[in-house]
Amino acid sequence: MESKGHLVVLGYGDVGKSIVNELSEGPFRFVVVDSNEKVFENTEFEHIVGNGSDEEILVAAGVNTASFVFVALNDDTYVIFATLISRGLN
Repeated sequence: MESKGHLVVLGYGDVGKSIVNELSEGPFRFVVVDSNEKVFENTEFEHIVGNGSDEEILVAAGVNTASFVFVALNDDTYVIFATLISRGLN
């Protein structure tokens, strides 16, 4: 896979944690976004606290240069907004 950038994981719930576990085992550079700062206690990977459907947060996470964005948010409305904004930025 030819990579143009890092990977972004939106949401660090059950699905997001599973994705991060897989990514952590490989040579991937990734950043995780979640609105609950408590989920990042005792983590060692790059993360941003914020709403994954907020354009400013997505820009801060580097969506504009990301190779892939995993959308693992738990609200369908946020999933739609995050997907549309990410596609527009990338």
